[in-house]
Amino acid sequence: MKLLKHLQTLANLFAFKTLTDGKGNEYVVYRNSTIDLTGFSDFADLKDKIGFEAVENHVHLLFGVKCREFDPLLAIGSDLANALLADVRVIMVQG
Repeated sequence: MKLLKHLQTLANLFAFKTLTDGKGNEYVVYRNSTIDLTGFSDFADLKDKIGFEAVENHVHLLFGVKCREFDPLLAIGSDLANALLADVRVIMVQG
């Protein structure tokens, strides 16, 4: 069951949504983001827009990583990040 949960989390990483503020700025966030936009007409108060996206897209994928697993995971993480970036680029161009 633990493996299924991890696979579900990985699959969900490729599902995202965009939020648009009153000035037309778009923010790409994880579809399962829990941000509450109630009463939020725009993001004018955000001082760090990239930081906002980073916090909203923060997902824990692994726990209890052993020292010997760290280096191989760096390469895997890089590949996963590049795949996510390519997916976002394709969808944003289509959108």
